[in-house]
Amino acid sequence: WMAVLATLLEGCGREEVAPLLSKVCDIVSDMETSLPESEEFQIHILRVVLGCITAAGPDCGPLRRRFFIALLRIQAMSRTLPTLASRATAGIAALASAVGEPDAASLYASEAGPVLEAVAASAKEWRRDSHELLLFDTLLREGSAALAPHFGTCIPVFALAADAQRDAHVRSTLLVLLDHVLSDEALREPARARGAELLSDVVVPVCMWRAGKVA
Repeated sequence: WMAVLATLLEGCGREEVAPLLSKVCDIVSDMETSLPESEEFQIHILRVVLGCITAAGPDCGPLRRRFFIALLRIQAMSRTLPTLASRATAGIAALASAVGEPDAASLYASEAGPVLEAVAASAKEWRRDSHELLLFDTLLREGSAALAPHFGTCIPVFALAADAQRDAHVRSTLLVLLDHVLSDEALREPARARGAELLSDVVVPVCMWRAGKVA
């Protein structure tokens, strides 16, 4: 039925789609976290989101953050569904244009902070299959400069990498991401500004892990 919804949205105009945007967002929010991470299912969620953006255009403005998150979730599947993730990246650019932003970078700049805070709030419950972990990773990699003013929010999350009681996959993902952040010119300076915290809360504790623990 998601395929049917997508097909109908793709054939409708602004007047038909605009009044349904909030309900469609509810549907997508429920389904995107429960459907398997396979192209067979996720492609229809992407079609629904893109159908709304194409048909409703500027009427997506009040719901831009919800559409942004939906696209970000699919963009986060770049390792398993690269083609679909690439289409989601193009979708973020289309959303930016629809809601009056000059480009995708501008949309990231306005939305990345609140989304980052919402994602980081659940960090202590993350497991290897947590959508929020993928969103955090994707936000920092794709948002880059847009995350610089909000880098302080990332410190407690990265500190979880030093907790040897947590899921090894979560810890290794955070450490690999931190390595990426330190090599990103747009994030290097805010990272250096919080260097003392990163050293004391993340790097030094990691280096002191006891033999037998998973790095």
